[in-house]
Amino acid sequence: MVNIVLAICNKEEQKAVISEIEKRLSIINNFEEIITENIQKSESLRQSILNKAFEGKLLSEIELETVRRDPEWEPAEELLERIKKH
Repeated sequence: MVNIVLAICNKEEQKAVISEIEKRLSIINNFEEIITENIQKSESLRQSILNKAFEGKLLSEIELETVRRDPEWEPAEELLERIKKH
């Protein structure tokens, strides 16, 4: 036979523990909602950036001219051809 000592909290201690657990679960739920919202926002932003890139609206004309003057710049068509060759 094994004797086990089991401490049981009184009602006030039980209520305090439950209250603390509920507070922490509430905080976790809030973080979960914030994370979910931010994931949705980032996906929307990603789609918006990709759309602008494919429409050629990601950079202003001044920025485009600056980029085109860079000695390492190449048109997208040339880059795609280079990628296909490898």
